[in-house]
Parts: sequence; structure tokens; C-alpha cells
Amino acid sequence: MPYDRQLVSAVIERVIAQVERSAYRSHDPYDLLGSGPIVWLRARKSRALNAITTKEPSRKEKLIRAVVAPIYQSTYTWLAYRKLFGIRPVQHPKTMGLMMQGYLALYRAGGDTGLLDKAKQCASWLREHSDQLGFGHYCWGLPWVWPSEEQIPRFGPQSTISAVNGLAFMELFDATSERQYLDVARSVCDFYLNHLHIDRVADDKWAFSYTPYDKTHIINVNFHCAALLARVWEQTREQQYLDTLLKVCNFSIAEQRPDGAWHYSSALDGFVNAVDNTHTGDNLEYLTIIRRALAQDFPYESAYRKGIDYYLDHFMTADGAPRYTDTEIYPIESHPACQMLITLSVLAQVDARALPMARKLSDWVVENMMNKKRDKMYYRIYEGGRVDRNHSISWGDAWLVKALGLLLEAEARV
Repeated sequence: MPYDRQLVSAVIERVIAQVERSAYRSHDPYDLLGSGPIVWLRARKSRALNAITTKEPSRKEKLIRAVVAPIYQSTYTWLAYRKLFGIRPVQHPKTMGLMMQGYLALYRAGGDTGLLDKAKQCASWLREHSDQLGFGHYCWGLPWVWPSEEQIPRFGPQSTISAVNGLAFMELFDATSERQYLDVARSVCDFYLNHLHIDRVADDKWAFSYTPYDKTHIINVNFHCAALLARVWEQTREQQYLDTLLKVCNFSIAEQRPDGAWHYSSALDGFVNAVDNTHTGDNLEYLTIIRRALAQDFPYESAYRKGIDYYLDHFMTADGAPRYTDTEIYPIESHPACQMLITLSVLAQVDARALPMARKLSDWVVENMMNKKRDKMYYRIYEGGRVDRNHSISWGDAWLVKALGLLLEAEARV
């Protein structure tokens, strides 16, 4: 199917209409992990559950997965489990930030003020549903318990969700010049500085924790936080924001491999898993934001270019499908697909290879990862062609609105 800009516009309209009809509510692939039985099993370090959920399975765990995968990867299993344990669709704060960014990209591409009004409505919801655990700053977390190594409570604020939303407020400030939106983004920056753990690994290398509850060293967390710090510094010129963003970028840049790739987490954690599409893509998306904010003072150009080269060379198949990692195609998943489309659209102004790849990817996604009405995304495609048709706005559709909005914005510049 050749690239069709009109079809892209039609798909966006259908997806937005479906999201709005749903009142921005849906299930999420990970809402099951916040259910009582899973939280209980994770707290007791269940070996059976770990075999399914671990990011680095042993050979034995891989065999267990192969046997039980048709059960736990079934659309109907998820539906039955949610019904049994009363897991209802929710309005996810990241959905609202992504939709804000999507509305604003479409507004910039076409000038429809109705889209600006919708972005403001999302902003109002986010302000009303911020800081539900009393940190004293704007911040957002998952609307369910997250049973990681350190259990994160419901609404426990996360750096990445807060960055997505903070950057959406900065885009709204750019569009309106209304100081209230800048103030929200600035408050998120202060949440980072006052409530995330900061590991001062060296004088010039710091690492933010993922949440106030852990002390991990996740590569993309630093770039998320630094991007928002850079955008707010660009407006306020507060030296603390600049000093901090450079130190946390220094840490994550130093974790880049010589070939340009990044693992998910730092070697300091002893947890250096696969080089995946999603996190490589958002490293580059947020580095692009930092680069734009710092302009001629951006000190990471060589690493940035190496990262782009690795990304463009390793994460798309010849027919336009998004790879899951740099070595594995499957599962093909909605979130990585959309993040790749976002990243390629953002890189269109930086690298001439990116826009043709974005067009090819959008064709593949619309043709292979959507329902017949083309108003919802499927969750996953597994090797062999089995499709998980579970639907999630927070994991798929909201990402797609942002992605296709940025693609049309990139097209408008051509």
C-alpha cells in the first residue's frame, strides 16, 4: 500500500473520535500487574510468575513461556481475568499527556483552533488529577499498584509519565504564551530535583531514579527528565536546571555503546538487557528536544549522530515493520511501533532518511496493526501471525495520535 497522506488524516480522525467516545478510558496491558493476585505473587517472588514476566528469562523460563504463552497471551484470557477481578477501564494520565501532544501537533500542522481547545481540556484534567499522594509539585503516576522490585503505590509519581505531561504543558505554553502552563512544567522539574533520588556517580555524572521509591539507573529516565529541564530552562534560564540536565545527560551518554546503541538500564544495576526499539527511540526523541533547546551549546552531537545511525539501521524490517529489539522482530507491539513513528517524525528535520522511513512505517501500521474500521490498534502480533487484539488507548491509540500528528507536521514542512 503506497503512502497516502489523506488516509493518515482519516485514520487520525477516526482514532480521535473513538478515544473521545471512550472518554479517554481503556484497559492497559499492565493493569493486570496491579491486580490483587499478581501483586500478592510478586511480593512473594513467585517463580512461576517470574518465568512469565522477567525481562531476562533463563533457558528454563523460556521453555515455561513457550508452553503457557498461548494461554496468557490470549485476548480472551485477559478479558476473563479482568472481568473476574473487576479491573475496569481507566483514564490514564499518560493518555492525557499524549493526546495533548497529538492535538497540538495537529494544530501546528493545520491551525485548527478546536484542537487547541481540546489540548486545554486535557491540561485541565491533568491539573485536577496531579500529585494525588501529596508531594507538593505537579507529578503523575500509574492508576494502579506497580509491583516492581520496590512496590510503587497507586498514583505513585513516575519520572517518565511526568515528563510526557510536563512537555505537553510546554507545548501548550508555546501555542498560547499563557504562563500557567509554563508554571506546571516548572513544578514538575522541581518535583524531580526535590523528590527523585539522584545518584551522584561522579562530579559531572548524575542519575535520576525512576520514582521516589527506587534507586535504579534507567538510561531513558535521564533523557526524559533532562528534556523537560531543557525546555523549562530555555524559558526561565534557571542555572540549576541547566547544570542538572547536563549532568544527567552525561551519565546516560556515557552508557552508550561504541556502536551507538543503548541498553535499557545501566551496568551499575547489573541489569543490562536487550537494546529495544521503544527506549532507543525515546532516547533519541528526547535528545532531539534537548538539542533544540540548547542550540549551539548542545555537547552531544557525536553521540546523538551515532545513536541515529544505529537506530535507523537496526529497527525496521525491509517491508516497514518495527522490530522489537535490534536482534528480534517479534513480538511486534503497538507501543514500539508508535514510538518509532514518533522518533522518525521528530528526526525528519535532522536526517533525510527519517521521513521516508516514517511513511513506510505508517503504511505498515495502518495495514497490519489496526481493526477494520481503522479506529483502534491491536496490542501485539506474535511470530507465526497470531494477533493479540486487546485494545489500549494508553498503550496504543494515544501514542498513535501523537505519532501521526507529528508525521503530518513533518509532512507540512516538506
